[in-house]
Amino acid sequence: MNFFSHLLFMVLTGVFAWLWWKQHKRAELVQASRRHLIQERQRVLGFLHDVGEVFTENLKVEEILKMIIRCSVRTAEAKSGAIFLLDSTQRRLEAVVIEGPFPPPHSPPGFMESKLVSRTVFLEQTLKSQTIAMGEGILGGVAQTGKPLLIRQPSDDPRLPSYENEILRIQTFMAVPLIFRDQILGVLAMANTRTEKPFDDSDLSLVTSLA
Repeated sequence: MNFFSHLLFMVLTGVFAWLWWKQHKRAELVQASRRHLIQERQRVLGFLHDVGEVFTENLKVEEILKMIIRCSVRTAEAKSGAIFLLDSTQRRLEAVVIEGPFPPPHSPPGFMESKLVSRTVFLEQTLKSQTIAMGEGILGGVAQTGKPLLIRQPSDDPRLPSYENEILRIQTFMAVPLIFRDQILGVLAMANTRTEKPFDDSDLSLVTSLA
């Protein structure tokens, strides 16, 4: 084999190896995508099953909302979540139900932070005592525009409250509008994940479709 024949052989071998590697990676991506779709389907089916149980029982509105936020938090693998509804004036949002240690939209005085962490009831009372104007911050903005929002870098976003305590510190955040018959009723928000990974576009898309 002369030099050029050997060079051609090496080039063809390299091209073949590259094509095999590319095909192998493509197959891995297809399998990963398939697994992801199966997981998403399971999450949605689990949510629909939970919601189905809600409507088979004679529950009050607040109890239904509690079930919805609980199902949504579990589906998105979030650590906490809350549903904020517009008041009778349609100008302000009020926290109605909370699941987990959801960080209050407005930072209370520093000396109260330890109370918020140690007392679930006190945290819930603090959240329900705060109201958010239409267009104010992330929650008010989502209620006003009707568009979901995903925050990947909370530390760089001044619209989110800052907490020193690890339990309340926001590491990832998303908020979606609650819409019924083209009317915005409020906002469903979630903070942090149980997997320690940030929310991504698939989480936002999933929760948006559920809301």
